[in-house]
Amino acid sequence: CLKSRGLGDVYKRQDYEIAAHLADKTNVSHTPIDLTKIKISTEALFRTAKSGCAWTFLIDGFYNHLVPHKFGAESVYWSGYMGDLVAGNSLRPVLFEGFDSWEEAVLSYSRRLESGFFHMIDLYPPGFDPASVLPVKPWLEEKRMNYFDQLCIFDTHLNYLKRAIIPSGYHYVTPFCRKEWVNFLLFAPLHLRMSKYIYKKVLISAYPDLFSCPVKEFWGSSLKSAPFEIFFRHAVQWIKNRTGFADHLWTRLGVYRVMQYIDLDDAIRQRGAYHEMVRENIADLKNRKLIDWLDFDRLWADHRNKNGDLGVELLLLTALEISLKVEGA
Repeated sequence: CLKSRGLGDVYKRQDYEIAAHLADKTNVSHTPIDLTKIKISTEALFRTAKSGCAWTFLIDGFYNHLVPHKFGAESVYWSGYMGDLVAGNSLRPVLFEGFDSWEEAVLSYSRRLESGFFHMIDLYPPGFDPASVLPVKPWLEEKRMNYFDQLCIFDTHLNYLKRAIIPSGYHYVTPFCRKEWVNFLLFAPLHLRMSKYIYKKVLISAYPDLFSCPVKEFWGSSLKSAPFEIFFRHAVQWIKNRTGFADHLWTRLGVYRVMQYIDLDDAIRQRGAYHEMVRENIADLKNRKLIDWLDFDRLWADHRNKNGDLGVELLLLTALEISLKVEGA
């Protein structure tokens, strides 16, 4: 079990504990990986980039690749890759109105990408329009697949997330990518996919016992739980996180911990592996003189002096530099 949320956000461990509970309940062997004990370095990220993860967020890739590296190429790995997208996790009410044109969909998609990154400053040059680098025409007609779904699948997932989640050279099984499942959900009415409604109904119908177990999305409630129970657990979780009282008691009650175990912003500030890795690669990228619109020294100093949490920016630039090194540039 490994949890990683990238893009500078903290790594959390609510589902780290829920996974252990589920493994015990279903009699499945469980091997946790504590990320705080994993050493990171330029060399490690270089190997991650060479495994097919270049030009992505290498921190995510590095941690995701720990699992196959641990168990080797002889094992078979099951992944939920693309499950959330196909189920409808990315849908928003605005999509019910549809888009008058592909260009309108691209503009909406690019704005959402920008707002989805936990960043404080833009790294691209002044005047750059993110929509300008997206495809100029759709892959399919909108009546066959919603434009927004097309952009999420063909741009973000296949070009970016898949390479960060699934390293090359290993046998991965991705049930949510099966043609029958994808066709069933993507061509379902949008209102049935909103909040993953039909996906959850299928899970409960197919595996009622298994999905009576706690799930992370509902704060330790099950998919069958009533809205009031979910709200109550969320409220209790909020109280627990601010009191820290009798941690073992909360766990016995099924209120799982939501704890930071890597705060990337702080890790970069401390003198250690993250600090040295970022400092070294930011200096190398600065010396290339490719990005003349950024003040690298000020970016580094502002973050170190806590004038802003700029860990996202620094790690994205680090990933860029390492990707350039992999390309031999």
